[in-house]
Amino acid sequence: MDAIGTDVYVYNNLNIHGGLFFHQNIVDGIPGGSEYGISFGLITGTGTFSGKGVVYLDNGETHLYSSERLRLPALLAVPFDAYVQAYLSSLVGKTGHYNVLTNNCRDFSQSQFRKIKKMYNQFLQNNYFLIQDIMNMQQDNMLLGGGEFTV
Repeated sequence: MDAIGTDVYVYNNLNIHGGLFFHQNIVDGIPGGSEYGISFGLITGTGTFSGKGVVYLDNGETHLYSSERLRLPALLAVPFDAYVQAYLSSLVGKTGHYNVLTNNCRDFSQSQFRKIKKMYNQFLQNNYFLIQDIMNMQQDNMLLGGGEFTV
C-alpha cells in the first residue's frame, strides 16, 4: 500500500504478449515504484476471435504512459488501497470469453478502472462522516501547531 496516496491507473505497455503498443493493464500503486497490476489475456490455443481468456498478474516493466488515472488523497490511501488490491487479487485466475477485437486486455483494464472509480465514489459516500471527522482533526491539529497529522 502506498503511504503518499493511492494511484489507480491503466497503463499502455510496449510489446507485451504480442500486443505491441496496444496492451493495457490496470495497476494500483506508485508509478515507477511499488505496483500491483493485472490484465486479461488469451489462453493459448483457444482462438483469437472466439477464445477463452484468463485474468493474470501483470506487473509489466515496459510502461509507456497511463491513459486513465485516479489519484486519491493520502488520507484515504490505506483503507482504499487495501480494498482495491483485494478486489484486483480476487480476479486473478478467473476466465471468460476472449475476442481480440471486442473483449481483450484493453476492454478488461478500462472496464475495471470504471468499476474502481464507482467503488471509490461509494467508499466516499459510505465513509463521508468519518472522512470529515479526520479532516477536521487534521485541521485542528495544524491550527494548534501540532505539525503534520498522520492517519
